[in-house]
Amino acid sequence: MFNSSRFSVNLAAFFWLLSSPALSTPTGGVGGGVALAAGYTIVSKPIQSGTEIAINGKHLPVNWLEWQDSRIPDRLAIGISDLGLMHSMGVELLDTDNHQQQPISWFAFSHNVPTQYQSGYRYLEISELAARENWQIQIQGNRLEIVTPPSTIESVQADFIADNLCVPVAGACRGGCNISHGKNQPTPHTRPSDPVLSGADFGIPPYTVALASLGETTGDRTDGRVQELSDLPTTTLVNPPGRNSENFCRRFVVRLNNPANWQTPSIIGRSISPQNLDISDLPPPLQELLKPPSPQPEPEPEPTEETNLEDEGDRQPLPTPPRELPPLVWWSIPLEATSPHLSNSSGSRQLPGSVILPGNNIESLTPSESSSDLWTNLMGLWVDSQNQQTRLIFSTPTGWQPVVTSSAVLPEINIEIRPDFWRDRNIVWAEGLRWQQKYIDLNSHQRLFTPPPSNSTGRESARFPVVWLEIDLNNQGISLQPILSRPGSRSGVSPLVHVASSTRAAAAINGGFFNRNNQYPLGAIRHQNRWLSGPILNRGAIAWTDQNQFFIDRLELSQTLFRDRREPIPLARLNSAFIQRGLSRYTSDWGSTYSPFTPREIAITVQGETIISHQVLDSINFSAVPIPDDGYLLILRNEPEIALALGIDETQCIGLVCPPSTQTEHQPLPVQLVDETNPPDFAEYPHILGAGPLLLRGNQVVLDARAENFSDAFNTQRAIRSAVGLKTNTPGRSGSDSPAVSLLLVVVHPRLGGPGPSLAELAELMKQLGATDALNLDGGSSTGLYLGGYLLDRPPQTAAPIHNALGVFLSP
Repeated sequence: MFNSSRFSVNLAAFFWLLSSPALSTPTGGVGGGVALAAGYTIVSKPIQSGTEIAINGKHLPVNWLEWQDSRIPDRLAIGISDLGLMHSMGVELLDTDNHQQQPISWFAFSHNVPTQYQSGYRYLEISELAARENWQIQIQGNRLEIVTPPSTIESVQADFIADNLCVPVAGACRGGCNISHGKNQPTPHTRPSDPVLSGADFGIPPYTVALASLGETTGDRTDGRVQELSDLPTTTLVNPPGRNSENFCRRFVVRLNNPANWQTPSIIGRSISPQNLDISDLPPPLQELLKPPSPQPEPEPEPTEETNLEDEGDRQPLPTPPRELPPLVWWSIPLEATSPHLSNSSGSRQLPGSVILPGNNIESLTPSESSSDLWTNLMGLWVDSQNQQTRLIFSTPTGWQPVVTSSAVLPEINIEIRPDFWRDRNIVWAEGLRWQQKYIDLNSHQRLFTPPPSNSTGRESARFPVVWLEIDLNNQGISLQPILSRPGSRSGVSPLVHVASSTRAAAAINGGFFNRNNQYPLGAIRHQNRWLSGPILNRGAIAWTDQNQFFIDRLELSQTLFRDRREPIPLARLNSAFIQRGLSRYTSDWGSTYSPFTPREIAITVQGETIISHQVLDSINFSAVPIPDDGYLLILRNEPEIALALGIDETQCIGLVCPPSTQTEHQPLPVQLVDETNPPDFAEYPHILGAGPLLLRGNQVVLDARAENFSDAFNTQRAIRSAVGLKTNTPGRSGSDSPAVSLLLVVVHPRLGGPGPSLAELAELMKQLGATDALNLDGGSSTGLYLGGYLLDRPPQTAAPIHNALGVFLSP
């Protein structure tokens, strides 16, 4: 049995067991592993789990699980969350229709591995991968420790990529150019014996790649010495012509002596302009390159008899013209490998950093150099090696992301920098839950809008990267709930990853709108028939039952207060942070107390069906008012006539301003409340999440932002989008007329080389995905699609905190 405090995995036994004929994959399968019959369900017993792994002593927040498989007596397995493997170790998840086995690849390793689900995570058994690569694994409390064999960087090469999306190198290449064609193609490696092209072959200065040290540190001084390493292969390429070089796609190839783990690229800085720099995490020499040059003092004039020495101290330095740098995003890839070329002779201390340097050397760069030279140097790959780990640092144009893959032929890591960085995926992640992503080009389909003109082709690109989850609504093991950033409060925001993981949701998408200042929701949130936040402005909403029956439409909620033989009083809102004049109602579903939003409000306490007291509130100096469990609060804002109708003495008020008061007993006044939804169908659904505007209804575009009180600017804005949609068995009929068979959770990011989709484009994209009914959700920086502990669509640093989300839960 495993020792809970410390256990070393017997990898040889694992390897022998999983490679035995009785358990191996039949001929023709991907790799080896345990073969599972169709429809067979693994019954396993979790033993222990944790939320942290350590790779060669470096701690990472990744979930792991140890379990006992009931198929084989006394067989114990260890797994790491699938997306954790991808983000922390570079393991690639391949397409599959079998949720019980996940094909993976990592360098030359390609295999089907068993899956295990627990608390919203999917774990992949790592025993065979660990055995093949000679990993040592131990369990230390909450932490899974992994020690991998040492790996070193043997060489680094760089080239351009030329295809239909990447601008080809300008100028004629006499004798051939070292340019790779196509995406994810093997890189042609230039050996030292290969001919090296000179700048004359291109008519412009050469782009020479070399591994160079930035100099050893002596005390607080760096000597700036550049040492070229002649034993490393070099490749001569074209120097990009000036500031337009952000259109060029690049590839860096890192050759290793052994396979090594790497982490998903993360953003470590931005250099948008000389006045907008976030570069504190970049290597110091790179920071110096990016900083604006210091103002140069005016040259001293030749002394003359007329020189006034008393005025010399008033002389100001001349202003320095700003440098024209393209907006860049800086990325880092931690790699579990070292480079002997970057170490000093003793090997006990690493140099402060190195760069794979385009151009001559870093010493030649001064503030007086042209921006094109500076930009050329910023296109390089910076290498920072220390503590047995190497950081690969590089830049991309804003809106681009790097694509990192490992080679199945050689121990190499390929880093591609290109605009179409999304990879196609089609993975059945769990039974009834499919993860897909691809580019969708609206130009190949009927368009709902006239695209704005493009400067080059006359037509703007409409190729959008789309990521979505498709949920089988006939699967009884899947349920959905609205989830909040702070379940015990209506105010508060948190990253979607935290919101989803804290509720143990397997998947989630950001939900409705909210006020970023006071962090209260702005729209409908209903859970188990409790209005946590009421609907507003006739905006679109999605509703569902616990049996996964769904309905999408615009939603209104009307409330009316009746008094004995008196004129009824309409109520403006229910449990809402959308503030309007009039009478609004707040129940205990809003919280145990109510705090005023505006400077002067009157709180009327209703217990049972009787008004019993009232008081004047001050949003600045007044504390929260209790909300009765057996009643509600009526909050009156700027309507003296309603106050008088309810028997509240307004003589203490001057105009619409009332001084704060303590609670005043009220002559008991019986009231009766009636509310109803429009359309009435919404009343049948215990769960509702509002956003808007409505996009599709019955397979028809019904987009009308003005009908839902959105501004014209919002209607025409082009931005990152989130949406939810329904697919039915009967095309052309809505989910209310024909039962929906699947739910789509969709995020759309900016088109290639342009902005995000408009609402009209989003509606068309949802139709292309097969939706008959669809609703726009909050978007922009709020957009996020979560699965198994991670965001699928964007780096977490780029996602803003959100208030609420739609969570997907798997039955145990």
